Amino acid sequence: MLDKIDHYDSSHFSPVNEELRHTTDIMATVTGNSCHILPCSIEHDMTAPIAQYFHPTLLPQNAATTAVSPLVNEDDHKVMMAAQFRGRGLLCVADSHEGSAEVYVENASETVSTLPKCIMGVALAQSASQVASSPDGSNVENLRPLKVVETFSKLYNWQHEHDVDKVKRSMNEGGSDKVGLKAVLGWCELSHATFIMRCVAYDM
Repeated sequence: MLDKIDHYDSSHFSPVNEELRHTTDIMATVTGNSCHILPCSIEHDMTAPIAQYFHPTLLPQNAATTAVSPLVNEDDHKVMMAAQFRGRGLLCVADSHEGSAEVYVENASETVSTLPKCIMGVALAQSASQVASSPDGSNVENLRPLKVVETFSKLYNWQHEHDVDKVKRSMNEGGSDKVGLKAVLGWCELSHATFIMRCVAYDM
């Protein structure tokens, strides 16, 4: 885990439900090779030693958020995690993409919420402003290219919730397709299908 962690708007690397976009800001933190999307907002983009204070805990099944022993729900291969940020309780259901290895208790933290090998998660930041020129030689508005400042291979989407059963019901009723890992993979699949170049034969 890195000593300092960067904050970025999650729109750089994760789709956000439109209804959620207008009601809740999303703050994402990159911790080593894991990205945690938190239901909160910080006014300034900066680095901070969040790793010293943010410590997610794997939860046993049907237990309160204060428990510490991990237990995997074998029916849906999901792992419940709990954490606190600024004194507020958070819960997260860790996903597994289709085709991933079966999740076991002893290695649950290493297999769930892991991006497929063909996808790399990146955190982006705007670099120094650059002035672009138009063909007629006149200057146009400043450009601020994006640069990759960190990569990650795991993605966790946290909810401001204390009721473990409520979170599980929400995910089992299709909520997992709208947030977190499955939402990202769904967006990638749609993007690939939309922008992939295809050869089309026309009858003349």
